[in-house]
Amino acid sequence: MNKDGKIDAILYAVDTVNQHNEGYEKKLNKSLIAIVLKNKFENYYIHSFSKKIIEHSNNSPLTKVLINPNGFRLNIYYSGYYNDEDNPRQYFMDYRYDSKKHDFVISHITEFFPPTNYSGSWEKKEYSYKKNQISFKNSYHSDWR
Repeated sequence: MNKDGKIDAILYAVDTVNQHNEGYEKKLNKSLIAIVLKNKFENYYIHSFSKKIIEHSNNSPLTKVLINPNGFRLNIYYSGYYNDEDNPRQYFMDYRYDSKKHDFVISHITEFFPPTNYSGSWEKKEYSYKKNQISFKNSYHSDWR
């Protein structure tokens, strides 16, 4: 992914450990997504990671990771059923490798959402990031609370 010819990876982990508190169980369901690069010594290392990109309560909304010539795309789907019932959304978050910063930066987000009356096709908003680009580790989901 960083164009050095080595095979890299993206790691997605969900912490589903139950936390016991005052007689009831609660799943934490915290997400971690990490970019894992291979170096010239053929060792893998975590280049960057974020706990802020994916917010969820009872599901794993990262549905797809697509590697492209410029970097990668995360497809994040919030059904509304498990998260915010009044706010179903689908996001395509595009990251590209910036060789000057030696890091991945967000370049584009496409957001799909249902119309207010839930009839017809979903609407779309697009956001492009050309100046003051945000690195992967500092990026966050727009609806993240």
